[in-house]
Order: sequence, then structure tokens, then C-alpha cells
Amino acid sequence: MRQMKAIVVVGGLLGIGAMAAFAAAPEGAPRREGGRRMEQRLGLSPEQTGQIERLRSEFAKVRVKRRADIEVARIELGELMRAPKLDDQAIVAKAKVMGDLQAAQTRERIEHLLAMAKVLTPEQREKAHALMAERQRGGPGGRGGFLRGERGGFGDGGGPWQGRHGGRAPGVDNPGPDEQ
Repeated sequence: MRQMKAIVVVGGLLGIGAMAAFAAAPEGAPRREGGRRMEQRLGLSPEQTGQIERLRSEFAKVRVKRRADIEVARIELGELMRAPKLDDQAIVAKAKVMGDLQAAQTRERIEHLLAMAKVLTPEQREKAHALMAERQRGGPGGRGGFLRGERGGFGDGGGPWQGRHGGRAPGVDNPGPDEQ
């Protein structure tokens, strides 16, 4: 029961954060038409828009660095798995490093979503949640569900079910593009 409540809370935060993320493009980037519409639909003030832009820019930098660290760890794990003599301890240690990096990535994303949600008023959060639900159902501006399409629905490149290697490490049971 607790686990279900936690899932619902995190899901709600993801929806709220996602809607805030759609509301503003990163600093210096041209705004998409959908972002302007979402900003209007949520009724964001210029101050809120500025805060969201700063948060997105900061998080984008953190996210890029974390993803690079994870990709390097995947490559290293692949090398360990392809070695002529398997080193069990090194493989297990590298898998732990990957797990730690992925856990940090999840924590950073949740902290970012919480910070974004705090920028919104309770009414805006409620409206954002409703708009995200509409988008997931394929309503106006929706894609028929956030799992459809190449980038997922949260504007961050999808989730562990997508990406360059389908969420699995290359070299283990899923060769990367250089290994095929």
C-alpha cells in the first residue's frame, strides 16, 4: 500500500514537473509554439517563466553530465564482459557504479521536478496535472500516450525503456552500434 502511494505521488510530481518543463524552453533556445500555449494555459507570470527557464537550464547541464557518466560506465562494462578472461569482481563493481549513477540520476530528476512544482501555485499545479493527463490520453496537443514516439512524453529523451540501446547496456546481451 505504501509503495502504491509512493508511486502515485511520484507520478503526480512527474506530471506536474513535465507540464512546467513544457511551459518554457531552456535559456537561449527558441520557444516552441506548444511551450507558449502551455505557459498561457497555466497562466505563468514572467517571474515564474524566468525561474522555470533557469531551473531547466541548470538541470539540462546536470542531466547531460550524468548521462555521459552512465554511458562511459556502460562502455566499460561492455569491455569487461568481452574480455578474454572475465573478472567477476570488476564486473560486479562496475555494475554497482552504474546502479549508483542511475540512482543519482533519478534523485536529481525528482529534485528538479520538486523545484519546478514549487514555482507553480497550487491552482497551476492542479491545472498542469489535468493538462498532462489530457495529453497522455491523446487530447489536444497530445501524442496518444506518453510512451508513444521516439522521445517519450517528459521531454527528456524518454525513459529506461527507450534510448540508444533500449535501456540495456551494450556488450552484455545487447551489442551497441559499433559492435554489430
